[in-house]
Amino acid sequence: MMWHLHGGFEGLVELGMHPTTVWRKVKRFRTVFGAHPDEFELPGVGIDVGVYWDDARSRALAKGGEVPASLDRKPTAKSSEPKG
Repeated sequence: MMWHLHGGFEGLVELGMHPTTVWRKVKRFRTVFGAHPDEFELPGVGIDVGVYWDDARSRALAKGGEVPASLDRKPTAKSSEPKG
């Protein structure tokens, strides 16, 4: 879910994950599920990225009155990184 909520490879790195860690996680995901996170769909589970980010912004405003820069965007669920 993090992959989709935070915009794939670039979003996870921006969130603070080391690029090598992201690639290891993607490799493990592909080994277990047989597909890249961009292509995999879990039956019965849906993610509405817009609703997630809107709620995150609302909660941030309710707590401190300012929206952190990390919440000032809606990442796309797809990554521009190669799927290989």
